[in-house]
Amino acid sequence: NLAVLYSAQGVPNGLFTVAVPSWMATQDYATAAIASFIGIVTLPWSLKLLAAPLMDRFTFLDMGFRRPWILAAQFSLILTFLQFGWIPEDLIWMSSLGALANTFAATQDVAVDGMAIEIIPVEQQARANGFMWGGKTLGYAAATAGGAWMLDASGLAGAMLAHTLLVGLVMLVPLLT
Repeated sequence: NLAVLYSAQGVPNGLFTVAVPSWMATQDYATAAIASFIGIVTLPWSLKLLAAPLMDRFTFLDMGFRRPWILAAQFSLILTFLQFGWIPEDLIWMSSLGALANTFAATQDVAVDGMAIEIIPVEQQARANGFMWGGKTLGYAAATAGGAWMLDASGLAGAMLAHTLLVGLVMLVPLLT
């Protein structure tokens, strides 16, 4: 389950660090604009340390310590991906929504890590971490390859819709287990 959740964190990484910048290059965006895009959308990953104290302070114990945060992050990621269908293909809009999507993915990362530490026995944590990173790598690869193909075939809105469905399927894991 944790590896599947980690795969959803790889989706925005693959999309926003490889697939979308490559697509932007085919759309004649300047190199500096593409570099700015990558820098802006990856910034939330450096701010993860702000999420953990919030999660420790605010909990909904009926659902567990981390599960509500995971579900909220997944749902917010889905809503952010859907917004790409209504925005102009503009650097400011794409960078803003990309950064917002990565904020939710980074928040989910912190919540899943906290959940893993709470539920996995210490002697199994290293192995579980390997599976989790494997899941993230598969999500990254799938989003990169699938995102590049979808961007070419149906543009930004179509690619984001497809990835919305992917993240929605992953959201079923914490929702139903």
